[in-house]
Amino acid sequence: MSEKNISGGSPAVGEAQSTEFKYAASNIPKSAYEELARCFLPEITAYFESEEGKREYGIYLSKRNLH
Repeated sequence: MSEKNISGGSPAVGEAQSTEFKYAASNIPKSAYEELARCFLPEITAYFESEEGKREYGIYLSKRNLH
């Protein structure tokens, strides 16, 4: 199985992070991934805009900065 759109791991300091989707080649068309993303995005956005989402994201960031 070949791989498409694969970039290395995390970007180096000062390097822009790629927004290109990473996936292994499969029989699933890219349009199916995009359609799923369009379905999930409104719910994900609403969660991160909620008080609970903001609180959880703040906790995540504080833990991430400790390591």
